[in-house]
Amino acid sequence: MFSSLRSRLWLSYALLIVTALGVVAIILFSYLITNPLLYRQTLERLRAVQGVVLENSRTSNSQPISISAQKASLIFDVRVILYSQDKQTTLDTYSGKEAALPFPEKRVFARDMPLIRDANGKAWLYSIELLP
Repeated sequence: MFSSLRSRLWLSYALLIVTALGVVAIILFSYLITNPLLYRQTLERLRAVQGVVLENSRTSNSQPISISAQKASLIFDVRVILYSQDKQTTLDTYSGKEAALPFPEKRVFARDMPLIRDANGKAWLYSIELLP
C-alpha cells in the first residue's frame, strides 16, 4: 500500500497536519485553563469587595474593620485576611475552613497575576490595600 512514492508523500503530509493540529490543540487547551479573562473578572470582584470593606471602615460611626470584613466575606463569598504591620495574620474569615495563607511576596513583574498558594497547594487570587 505504501510502496509508491505518492502514497508515502500523502502519508507524510497527513502526519505533519495531524502533528500541527495536535500542537495547536494543546496550546489552546493550556490557554483556556489559565484564562486571563477569568482572572481579570475575579480581580475586579475582589477590588469591589475591597472598596466596600474600606468604605465601611472609613465612615465615622461604623463598626470596626473586622466586623465589616466578616460581613463582606459572608455577603460576597470571598476570603478576607487582615495582616498586622509585622505581616502576622490578625483576621482570617476562612481560618477554620481553609489552610493558612502566608503574606504575599512582592511580585517581580507587575503584569503577573497576583496568585498565592496555601499550605495545601491551592491557588488563591489576592488584592492588597494598606488600611488607614
